[in-house]
Amino acid sequence: MVGSKKSVPGFILIGKITKPHGLRGEVKIFPFSGDPDSFIAHYPSLHLARDEQETKNFLSSRVEKARVQGKQVIVRLDLCADRNRAEQFAGFFVFVQECDLPKLPDDEFYLYELIGKQIIDTNGNLIGIVDRILEAGSQELLVLNCQGREVLIPPVSDFIVTMEEDRIIVDLPPGLLDINR
Repeated sequence: MVGSKKSVPGFILIGKITKPHGLRGEVKIFPFSGDPDSFIAHYPSLHLARDEQETKNFLSSRVEKARVQGKQVIVRLDLCADRNRAEQFAGFFVFVQECDLPKLPDDEFYLYELIGKQIIDTNGNLIGIVDRILEAGSQELLVLNCQGREVLIPPVSDFIVTMEEDRIIVDLPPGLLDINR
């Protein structure tokens, strides 16, 4: 499983620029996937926007250099020649094109792919519909809309029996849904 958010058609929200770093135009990016090591390696370009729901006016930039520092990635973008320019991007959201995401093995998926799917138990009962992904420290949680109330379940492969186009069949441990009440 890999965490990512889809908020703009064709683009995946993967992080946020937190602040400039140093004097040479580098920026610090917090990756939403929780894995700074794989954050930059596969993307030919990054697309920046002031808003998480931006639908146009992306600023596209090549990554000139990147390195991990703690839970963040220090990145030199071709748009930033100096610290003054880098300061202008603090708070910007970082997107990649969906087609640029690395291909995953058959038994893995991107979390954004689950949004909008029905969650069904092995008896055929609707538990809820995945509304969003909640980043909860080291564990992401699926936030399900269950007839107006929220239910949280971890997207653990041990619980997933089958993934289909519009629904996911799960076998949850006894009592897991009771925790949400």
